[in-house]
Amino acid sequence: MKTNPVRLPALACAPLVCALFLAAGLAMPVAAAEPRAPEQRGPEAVLRAVDAGEILPLKTVLGRIEGEASGVVVDAELERRGGAWFYEIEIVQAGAVKLKLKVDARDGRIVERRTKPAR
Repeated sequence: MKTNPVRLPALACAPLVCALFLAAGLAMPVAAAEPRAPEQRGPEAVLRAVDAGEILPLKTVLGRIEGEASGVVVDAELERRGGAWFYEIEIVQAGAVKLKLKVDARDGRIVERRTKPAR
């Protein structure tokens, strides 16, 4: 048995076509706003960066800055900004001085240094 396809007039299809385009247009910003995949950040990303030689381990960085910044390390964080990795290290020094260092994680070079009285 042969069936004939149903043909809708062009005007009848317009709302359906508009709805499809609208739905596709609304889905695109949602997809663009999704967070980055977990493999691009977090502990796994740090381990891959160390293994690939992109960044130095914290222990190595602390050894490199030891001569320039004595005291007790009370906090250390690794952050990625604009594709570059930086350690932010907080040290309490003699005389209750708090030293905050921003260190390039690739080579252990101090790129920023701030001091203030510890509280």
